Amino acid sequence: KTLEKRCVELIADSLESFSLETLNQHLRDLILHCAFARKSLYRSKEPANLIKKCMFEYMIEFNGTRGGSLVDDRVVEFLQHCPLLERLTLKKNMKITSKALCELFPHIPRITTLHLHTVLCVNDQVLSSFSANCPDLFDLSLEKCPTITDKGIEAVSKGCNRLRRLSLYSGCKILESSLSDVFFANPLLESINVARLGNVTDRLMTELLSV
Repeated sequence: KTLEKRCVELIADSLESFSLETLNQHLRDLILHCAFARKSLYRSKEPANLIKKCMFEYMIEFNGTRGGSLVDDRVVEFLQHCPLLERLTLKKNMKITSKALCELFPHIPRITTLHLHTVLCVNDQVLSSFSANCPDLFDLSLEKCPTITDKGIEAVSKGCNRLRRLSLYSGCKILESSLSDVFFANPLLESINVARLGNVTDRLMTELLSV
């Protein structure tokens, strides 16, 4: 084993004794994932406090690594113990299922910032789940999530009416009417990114921005 891996395992097995706030994001991800794999988090009596100790308060960010992901459904399930969570970012996480995400959002209703980048399991059911359970969402990014359809965007239009920032960059193929519905359902919208998004024309964007 490398020295780094041995150190990660040591810290993961004794999380209550270490402060991880000064470590970089990559090391925190490695340690948290290792703690799950070795089940040390499941032995803790206060999982919510423990995960807050691992990450910045109220904010959790997982970035997938080359050749695989640090996050799977067990990690997502554990996040259900963090009801104060306000900012969640998942990037390039290929091992998560849509079922796990759908079951997560009812437990984290205070989410205001949700970034799901290249999370291939993100589908219409996931959009319906956070739209129904996270009314204060104002920063939403669904970049490179190709299975989203008009049905999911319709759920966002009905359930998310406080959006200020929205990104659908290079992802789903939706009708112009669906994008229009999201735009008009969110009068506070300040930024929208639909670059490389199928079926969205320059004419539509010109019309929306002129409103």
